[in-house]
Amino acid sequence: MSGTAPFASSGAYRFLPSATDSSYASVPISGPISASFGTHIYTKTGPNTASLSFVDSIVGTASVNCTFSTENSGTYVLTAVSFPASSQTGTFVLHSGTSPTSMAGFNIIVTVTSGAHPFATNGNFQFLPALSGNTYTIVGRSGVVDSIGACSYSQNSTMTGIISFTDSITGAGFSSQLSFDSETTGTMFLRQSVGSGYQTGTFKISSPGTVVAWGNNLYGQTTVPVTAQSGVTAIAAGVYHTVTLKNNGSVVAWGLNDYGQTNVPVTAQSGVAAIAAGYSHTVVLKTNGLVVAWGYNGLGQTNVPVTAQSGVTAIVAGNYHTVALKTNGVVVAWGRDDYGHTSVPTEAQSGVMAIAAGAFHTVALKTNGMVVTWGAGTTNSGIYPHYGQSIVPIEAQSGVTAIGAGAVHTLALKTNGMVVAWGAGTTNSGSTPNVGQSIVPVTAQSGVKATAAGYYYTVALKTNGSVVTWGYSFFGATTMPVTVQNGVTAVAAKYEHTVALLGSGLAIPVSIITRQDGNEMILSWPTTAVGFKLQSALDLTPPVPWIDSTNVPVIIGGQFTVTNTASGSNKFYRLKKP
Repeated sequence: MSGTAPFASSGAYRFLPSATDSSYASVPISGPISASFGTHIYTKTGPNTASLSFVDSIVGTASVNCTFSTENSGTYVLTAVSFPASSQTGTFVLHSGTSPTSMAGFNIIVTVTSGAHPFATNGNFQFLPALSGNTYTIVGRSGVVDSIGACSYSQNSTMTGIISFTDSITGAGFSSQLSFDSETTGTMFLRQSVGSGYQTGTFKISSPGTVVAWGNNLYGQTTVPVTAQSGVTAIAAGVYHTVTLKNNGSVVAWGLNDYGQTNVPVTAQSGVAAIAAGYSHTVVLKTNGLVVAWGYNGLGQTNVPVTAQSGVTAIVAGNYHTVALKTNGVVVAWGRDDYGHTSVPTEAQSGVMAIAAGAFHTVALKTNGMVVTWGAGTTNSGIYPHYGQSIVPIEAQSGVTAIGAGAVHTLALKTNGMVVAWGAGTTNSGSTPNVGQSIVPVTAQSGVKATAAGYYYTVALKTNGSVVTWGYSFFGATTMPVTVQNGVTAVAAKYEHTVALLGSGLAIPVSIITRQDGNEMILSWPTTAVGFKLQSALDLTPPVPWIDSTNVPVIIGGQFTVTNTASGSNKFYRLKKP
């Protein structure tokens, strides 16, 4: 680019014409170029020439003469009526991508490059349309505040889409044009139908239920197949293999297959509600409460006992053992037991609402918020695998909402969003197993909604969709790619690789599970029930006055849970999706 005042003599910018009317925006990329907007008219003047006449917010009335050397590139000369002696010349490239037909459930990450009141001039945010209905949420990452509203999307050309919305902060009459350079990236031009407010930026989108994996890829366990790049509702990580659950109830698995652990049997190709992965075996829970397991069975870890062939509500897998939680709050475990990790203690034979499995120890969360552990680590001898991972600290003896387990460390998530960790890694000696995986950083001491654990590292998912990792970074397992720095809805880890779910595929059919615990009734439903709300009523006589339940859901292991005490009124409950 070259030019004379008032035009920039160098730099680059994007010219974004609206697909619905004559408006446009100019988005600076580099150099001393200011953002601007206005209206324009495009005219084809010859076989390889065209002109743009426009009225710009900065230079006023101006024109551009374009000469095409290829179908999508060429040179241009820009002149302005108010500055007849000045001009700008340069080269141009026309970008084209493919816009989606729907934005439902997508994660749109926007980096703001310019704006005018009432919009921010810089920063970044997430625009999150709901999986169903017309609502959305804006999550401000920097320079932008959170908001909610109603929106509609239309694909108005093969490379552009329009989002029209009414926002809780900026009000009504706004539209955002997305111009796609590729299937997942492009530029945004947001404006107000009445007024001068506008915003420009670049964006990156990911479809609902996209899986991202990183770390050790020796057996292809982090190379996500096409079948797991959308529509995924749950993820699990084995030692050298990865498992995903699709929104149609089918399972996709990949990675090391030396014992057939990624060969999904016919019984797990439909009707699956939950998944788990061990060292070399895979486990699924069917919607009818039946457990199916396959892969390495040298220690009986895939021999599902009669007690786990019905009425199961959750499953987890350790290295060589499998654990199931029954709807009545009883834990059943089978497989390797040389450290007593499948010998369920009395405390875990009733009133349990969540389970987790380490390499050679097992963890249970009671309905009263107390953690129970058994297996390796009931002492802290410093000799593998005994590092105190089964010695529950005072902080985890009450007020816990979720649990997790690594090879030789244990995790508890408190009701205030703080992570508590114990076992190996309470110090960082620089060599395994004590490499700081139990030293919780400040960023994970609040606002956490889920955790996962690798062999010697820890992963925390924040309520804002960001991920925090710490401990030993085998093969980069704690080095997060850019794509998982926001918009994450689930995390998984086992050994040396980490898996994240971006967005969430459409939920599988769900139902409320009930069980009695003393004088209380516990209601729970799967976390795959995205967008559902719990409602209650005192009477079922029509018309039923259903009331939204407040302060729920609370994340309890793999479930959303609410408790109705004996002293409360009799109530009827239902799940409703707006």
